Amino acid sequence: MTLTEKSNTFNNMKLLKYITAIAGIVLFFTTCKKYPQGGFQNRATKHILATWHLDLYEVNGIDSTNLINNNGEEMFKEVSVNKNGTKTSLSISVAGFTYGAHLTDNNQILSVTGHPNPVKCNVYQGQTYCWRAIFSPEGNNSKWTIVKLKKNEFVLALQENASYLIKLSK
Repeated sequence: MTLTEKSNTFNNMKLLKYITAIAGIVLFFTTCKKYPQGGFQNRATKHILATWHLDLYEVNGIDSTNLINNNGEEMFKEVSVNKNGTKTSLSISVAGFTYGAHLTDNNQILSVTGHPNPVKCNVYQGQTYCWRAIFSPEGNNSKWTIVKLKKNEFVLALQENASYLIKLSK
């Protein structure tokens, strides 16, 4: 084999490595399932476990964030999502409500166990405070569609008797 042939073989091998690397990257980004508005489904359990802040609670397209709790009290806007046994079994805590939840359908659905009474009221120093169970707004088990789940942003949608949208951030 001549020096020119060796050089051509070396260049062809180099080109083949680059093509393989590019094909691998393209394949990775086109086969990984994503949520409609962003975030990879295979990272759901990594990103969902956190303490979130409720930015928006929308009912039938109307911003109801400050109507679901005591006039928008910030302490009612903290949402904690923790692991509850298995990789897809979760516990969600918000404003005195604790929900059991599971990631289902390849991490596309957050199934939440409902509360029989979606409204809680307590009297504190003569004043009545009321708030809603935001993850089971109609008092039944709810199947929330995960619209977006990234490191710092979490968006869920639910269609029951009404249409609901929850936007959370870190």
